[in-house]
Amino acid sequence: MLSGIKQRFPQVHLHCYSASEILAIAEYSTLSLRDTIARLRDAGLDSIPAAARKFSTTKCATKSRA
Repeated sequence: MLSGIKQRFPQVHLHCYSASEILAIAEYSTLSLRDTIARLRDAGLDSIPAAARKFSTTKCATKSRA
């Protein structure tokens, strides 16, 4: 799929698959995580989204003092 998109639209930056999706691909394909990422990159994957989390500075400060 990625290589097909890159062939048709080479200027498009492919930013896809979450970390959990890549882990699942590795597990189902019985490839190492390193090999899975390498194959996705070779197929045209440019980057993956980072996990976004909201942090409360109040909660962090309270927990660090405990």
